[in-house]
Amino acid sequence: GSTASIGPNGKVASYDSGTHDASRVLGDFYADFPVITDPGELSGGGSYGTISATTTINGSASKDAPTQYDVAEISLTGNSKSIIINGHVRLIMGGDISIGGNSNQFVVNSGGSLTIYTENDISITGNGIVNSDGVAEDFFIYGTAATTVNGSGDEVAGQSISIRGNGQLAATVYAPSAEIAMTGGGPSGSVFGGMVGFTASVTGGSAFHFDEALRDI
Repeated sequence: GSTASIGPNGKVASYDSGTHDASRVLGDFYADFPVITDPGELSGGGSYGTISATTTINGSASKDAPTQYDVAEISLTGNSKSIIINGHVRLIMGGDISIGGNSNQFVVNSGGSLTIYTENDISITGNGIVNSDGVAEDFFIYGTAATTVNGSGDEVAGQSISIRGNGQLAATVYAPSAEIAMTGGGPSGSVFGGMVGFTASVTGGSAFHFDEALRDI
């Protein structure tokens, strides 16, 4: 029962094709995508309030046992502010993530990874995310919100994940109750990796490229 609308300048195609392939748009697929809950306590690294300035967060040497931090909110505005991840880190968000302005970004340094759990909204502009090793699994977002019911009795998304402007995302996003939007961006406004959402919209110059290595996750 799902639907897809393709605009006059849009296409769904293989990686090396410049032509829209209607056979790649199907509405008869079914799978169960349960909402993931907050994983609870792990090896704790402490907590942060609102992160609004350049901040370095250090994690563990093991991807299987990341250092966990509770974060109230992330709000980077203005210019040239970064959240720098060294090692393997897990963030449990209590509020929104907003990265805007010029040259503001998440930076996951080589050899590290970042996993985020949030039931709140994410908005990424600026320079978005720098995933140094280019491995989509190294930046993993779990959207933990449930869907809600609006005044008309329709089921609607419970959170939004928005990537606008020149924001880039090299990541895996599992947010089955989220409204996902990718808008604008030109040649640098692409998303690389894998994504599960309640609805998804790709407009402007944005592009989404699925990383086939994620099929085993």
